[in-house]
Amino acid sequence: MNTKRFMFRVAAWMLAGLLPLVTLGYVELTDDEMSRLSGGHATIDWVPGDDLRAGQIYHVSGFSTNGASYYLYLPSAYDGKAELPSMIFMNAARHGLGPLLKWMPSAEDLGWIIVVPHDVGNDGPENSRVLLREINRHFRSIVRQDIRRLYVGGVSGGSCRAYLQAKTFRGEFA
Repeated sequence: MNTKRFMFRVAAWMLAGLLPLVTLGYVELTDDEMSRLSGGHATIDWVPGDDLRAGQIYHVSGFSTNGASYYLYLPSAYDGKAELPSMIFMNAARHGLGPLLKWMPSAEDLGWIIVVPHDVGNDGPENSRVLLREINRHFRSIVRQDIRRLYVGGVSGGSCRAYLQAKTFRGEFA
């Protein structure tokens, strides 16, 4: 019995020592990689009241008292009238543009709207649940999309946040 308890403590200690190394090992896209993946698309700052245009990448900020922001890609099929499917995709790192650029070709081919939270990652911030909720509400208020086909997903720590969003706000996601 004491041996099992000792081995459990050793394993927990080793895991506690490795976790910080794993999170430090997460690699963001370099500026050159992001430039290449963007295919010449510039990021446009969202301005309240301006019409959203298809085929654009927007950085949406200034709507939250908590500092929430996100990147938004509208495929060329977006006309502001048709209800397209959309996905809120969460990443382990805090920079949202890299994952958006990775998803952009598929989103364009399938006619999907992609939203990626910015500055929400494995290392915080502490109020990330509030920020994600604000992003979800804001996105749904400015972009016409099919509410029956709003998906949430993620990779690594982002998948945990996606699961918690789907679990916490049942009925909002497909």
